[in-house]
Amino acid sequence: MRRYEPRNPLQAVDPQAFLMLFAATEAPENVADEVATVVTIRGPLSQHDDWWEDSYEAIRRRVEDACQQTAPVVVLSIDSPGGDVAGLFDTARAIRAACDRAGKRLMAHIEGDGCSAGYALAAAAEHISASRTAKVGSIGVIAARVDESRALEEAGIKVSLITSGARKGDGWPVQPMTRDELAAFQADIDGLAAEFFEFVSVRRGISTEEIAAMQAASFRGSAAVKARLVDGVGSFDHLLASLGAGPHEETMDKKEEARKALQALAEDEECSEEERESARRALAALDGDEEESAEDEEKPADEESAEDEPAEEEAEGEEDDEEAKAAATPGTVSASTAGALAAHGASVEKRLMALERRHEAEERDRLIAAHGGVPKGMAKLLASKPLSEVKAILAELPKPKRPKLGDAAATATVGGTRGAGEDRPSRLPPDEARAMKRAMGLEKPATGVVTRGNVQIIGCSMDEEVR
Repeated sequence: MRRYEPRNPLQAVDPQAFLMLFAATEAPENVADEVATVVTIRGPLSQHDDWWEDSYEAIRRRVEDACQQTAPVVVLSIDSPGGDVAGLFDTARAIRAACDRAGKRLMAHIEGDGCSAGYALAAAAEHISASRTAKVGSIGVIAARVDESRALEEAGIKVSLITSGARKGDGWPVQPMTRDELAAFQADIDGLAAEFFEFVSVRRGISTEEIAAMQAASFRGSAAVKARLVDGVGSFDHLLASLGAGPHEETMDKKEEARKALQALAEDEECSEEERESARRALAALDGDEEESAEDEEKPADEESAEDEPAEEEAEGEEDDEEAKAAATPGTVSASTAGALAAHGASVEKRLMALERRHEAEERDRLIAAHGGVPKGMAKLLASKPLSEVKAILAELPKPKRPKLGDAAATATVGGTRGAGEDRPSRLPPDEARAMKRAMGLEKPATGVVTRGNVQIIGCSMDEEVR
C-alpha cells in the first residue's frame, strides 16, 4: 500500500483521493476472447511509467495491443479516482484514434470510481456503463499551493528567493501567495478545466455550460444516467454478455428485464394503486404476447393457413393492434409496457435521490457534532449547505480546547438528589441509615460545641457525642 501524494501540482482527480492508500500493483495485462479484449485501468494515474501507479503511457500501449487482437471490441474496465492533467487528453484522443484505425468498437465500464481523469478516459468510448454503486464525474481540475513561510519564520528560518522575473517564484512554499500569483493559478486552472469540459462535451453531447454547472460533482447509479455521463447501469458481466449475445438473445434479455421491472413495480407498496395496476396490465400484455408467439410456433401449417383468412368477429381495436405490432417487432415492447417502465424508473430514481439526501444530512450532522465548536446559529446555516462546503467550513473553524485530565475546571461535583419515596421510613438501623444518607450527600452531619470536663470541642459531630 502507498499513500497517494502526487508530485504534479495540476491534477484531474477526485479530491477525496488525496492521501488515501492504494495498493502498489504491477500494470495489469489485457484479457482477450473471441468477442472482446478487456483493458484494465486501476488506481491513480500518472503521465509517465511509475513503479506503482498506472500511467497514460502504459494505457496507450495496452490499448494498441488490444487493437491487434481479433476481437472486434475493446473494453476499458475502469476503477480510478483520476490523476495527472499532463498527458490526459492526448491519451484519451490517442486510444480513440487507435480503435478507429483498427476498426474496433471502444466500450467502457466503470467498476468503482470513474472520476476526473478516469472519466475522461471513459468518455473516449462510444458507450459507457457503470455499476449501480460506481462513482462517476468530478469533471474538473485541482491544484494545491502550500504556504510554509509562517512555519519557517517561527522556526527562525528566513528564505530569500532570487529570481530573474517577478513570476519566477510562483508556487514556492517558502513565500506567501500574492494576489497576482493566485489570479495566475486560477486562470491556469480555469483554462485546463475549459479544455476538459470541451472534451466531454464533444464525446457525450452535453453542453459545456451544463458540465460547468455540475461544479465537479460526482454521481451514482440512475443519477449518473440522468446527467448523461453514462449510458446505462449494470454489472461488468452483463456488459460482456450483451456484447456476445445474438439478436434473439438480446431481445429475450430485454423482455426479461422488462418483466422483472414490471413485477417489481406491481409489488412495490410505495407506488400508488394506479401505478401498480398499470404495471399489472403491462405484465399481462407482455406474457400474453409470448404465449401467442409460442402458440403460433406449435400450430400446423394447415391451421395457420385457415386462421390467416379474414374474420370480422376477431377484429380488435387500435390499442390491441398497437400492442401486437410492438410484440412483433424484435427488441421492442408495447406502449403500456414502456409507460410502466418509465414510471417505475422515475419512482426508483426519486427514492434513490431521497436516500442520498438522507445519508448526506446524517453525515453533515455527524461532522457538526464531532467538531464541538459550531455555534447554534451557524449549525442551522450549515444544515442547508452541500456536504463538501460543510467540510471546508468546519476545517477552517477553530475547535474548542478540551480540558486536560485532572484540571479543576474539568472536574464536576455532583450533589446528591432525593428521589421519589425517599421520605419513607428506612428499614435500616438509624445509625446506618443516617451514615448512608450522608455518604450519598442527602444529609449533612450535625456539628456543635461539646464540653468534656474543662475541655470544649468546637465542630464536634453530634452523632459521635450521642453515641
